[in-house]
Formats: sequence, C-alpha cells, structure tokens
Amino acid sequence: MSYHHFTIEERESILVYRTQGLNLSQIAKLLHRYPSSISRE
Repeated sequence: MSYHHFTIEERESILVYRTQGLNLSQIAKLLHRYPSSISRE
C-alpha cells in the first residue's frame, strides 16, 4: 500500500467535521480514509 499525506483541504475538512461533532469513524468514511489515519492528524 502506498502512503500519501493529507492535503490541506482534507485537514481543513477534519477540523470542520470535528467541530460539528462527528466522530473519527464518520469522518473517515466521508474522506475515504482509515479512522486510525484521522486520529493521527
């Protein structure tokens, strides 16, 4: 599996989703990423 960094847009989306109260699993589904990746951001 190849690795790539989150884009600025993805990081901003994570911030917005977290302030809206979404949990890591919900954000991961929206961004098509693994929850563990979201948790490290």
